[in-house]
Amino acid sequence: MLSRLGSIDRRYQELLELSKLRKQRLEDASALYQLFNEADGTEQWIAEKVSAWCSWCFGVKFSRLDFVARAWLNILQLEPNLLSHFPGETAEQHGANRGH
Repeated sequence: MLSRLGSIDRRYQELLELSKLRKQRLEDASALYQLFNEADGTEQWIAEKVSAWCSWCFGVKFSRLDFVARAWLNILQLEPNLLSHFPGETAEQHGANRGH
């Protein structure tokens, strides 16, 4: 009878150890799931911000690109020594090379 009680006690202790391991694995899986969930949320947030930024850039910034290009050409015409950054080009050639 004592050997049977010892066997039951040993099996119970093994079961407790296995349940602790199972609990730890479930907690690890839950933490990993939460990490992936937060990463997905962050990726969506970044995608929304990039989309909004690109929309703003194309809608606002690039509509003013012609104005900026003309201002740059005016600066180059007023300050000839700035052309030293573009060897062998005049302001008109630089503008033509840039598509203007």
